[in-house]
Amino acid sequence: MGKPVIESELIATLERHLGLEWLATGDALPPPADPDLAPPRPPLLALGEDDRADLMRLVQMGHVRGLHTALDRLAAASPAAAATCTWLRGMVARFELDNLRNALAEDADTPLARS
Repeated sequence: MGKPVIESELIATLERHLGLEWLATGDALPPPADPDLAPPRPPLLALGEDDRADLMRLVQMGHVRGLHTALDRLAAASPAAAATCTWLRGMVARFELDNLRNALAEDADTPLARS
């Protein structure tokens, strides 16, 4: 493509070479969920020290799929952890990994975390 670049030709070339599909305004993703509708934070995170460490390791790697898998496993293994896992899963789904890291670190010194 020569210069000067004509925008419509540039867009057509990018579309052709990259296999892009352009979306119209009406095709856009829905807005993020209202944070007021998110599940409330459990008063205490029902996680053992090993589970918390595993989740923290996944957060530090940014491994979103691994976090979903680990939270599903924890919720299935312990009904007491279900509310905690639901709350944490919401942060993972919204890619709020810094908030998730802070939440895991915040409760690390609770008696439940040491069990």
